Amino acid sequence: MKKRLKMQCFALFFLLCVGGIAHAQIKEQTVTVNLQNATLSKVFSVIEKQTTYHFSYRDLVIDNKSDITISKTSVPVSEVLNTVLAGRNLEYTIISSKSIVITDKQVNAKGGGGSVKKVSGSIKDEKGEPIIGALIKNSSSNTGVMSDTNGKFILEASEESILTVSYIGYKTKRIIVKSNDNLNIVLDEDVRNLDEVVVVGYGTQRKINLTGSVQSIGSNDIVRRSVSNGSNALQGLVPGLTAVQTSGQPGNDQSSLKIRGLGSLNSTVSPLILIDGVEGDMNRIDLNSIESVSVLKDVASASIYGSRASNGVILITTKRGKNGKIKVSFNGYTGVNKPTSLPEETNAVEYMTAMDQARLNNNETPLYTDIIEIYKNGGVDNLNY
Repeated sequence: MKKRLKMQCFALFFLLCVGGIAHAQIKEQTVTVNLQNATLSKVFSVIEKQTTYHFSYRDLVIDNKSDITISKTSVPVSEVLNTVLAGRNLEYTIISSKSIVITDKQVNAKGGGGSVKKVSGSIKDEKGEPIIGALIKNSSSNTGVMSDTNGKFILEASEESILTVSYIGYKTKRIIVKSNDNLNIVLDEDVRNLDEVVVVGYGTQRKINLTGSVQSIGSNDIVRRSVSNGSNALQGLVPGLTAVQTSGQPGNDQSSLKIRGLGSLNSTVSPLILIDGVEGDMNRIDLNSIESVSVLKDVASASIYGSRASNGVILITTKRGKNGKIKVSFNGYTGVNKPTSLPEETNAVEYMTAMDQARLNNNETPLYTDIIEIYKNGGVDNLNY
């Protein structure tokens, strides 16, 4: 019994010694700082090089003002931080011997929406099911959290702060924080683009039922671009499609298309292009006659088109006649070309004089010696000269 008691006392003494040493290590870290017109980031960097501390902060918290002039020798880190943070709405917390956190001061401002408090709530859909991973962002402090597996969240905000709640497939909702600390938020589904019909292979499919990697482009997206052919019109519109234009020569200014990079090093890398189900050249089609363009990018297209679809498939559907009144549209483009500068022309006498001088410099006989005199004296006629 006495032996066990001695062991417990020894263990307690050892822990107290270790804790005292650790506490002393945190408290005794000193630095020497001698800076002029420096920023906060520069001060933190100097402290990190001389100690075991590492600073953690958001970029929006730290300003870039070069207004810090400080000269301290072998002083505690806390003394330096108290000096450089004076006059700034910032505070520091020494977490351990390796970490210091810089944060905003939570000041109660009557005109700024009240004191900061913890606001909790839940995110659900129209059916009452919790939404997992919804983003709740405080627009006032630019901080945010995500809802957990039960759709619940906890966020620090002040009264009159604006919370923005968003999730893929749902409409974004903005909520103003009131005195109520518990918010029950219901997000509405965004079904604007889910019923759009997409051309897939030898048929059509609604976007809501689409499982393959297909990108659809409407006629409005194509005709609004000032280009002359279809390959250039797709540039920048389809993710994963690369359109490279190597020439600006009229009639030869089309782009080479690649979908998801190179599919082969030896054979062709161009995608299969089908116009109303028939293979063709999309650069020979009037852009105004295109109804839609669908780009099939995954391997599933090979089940329909075979090995020719290994580099992707571009399906072009042209416009059809419709019932109703005749509709005529016209697009015109005009341009004016003007040379930047034109060389000033010489007269006949100046030209012949320069040529004779060049021949003399090359040890050759002048050609226009007699003719120059005739031109100078006005004896030139249209028959002999």
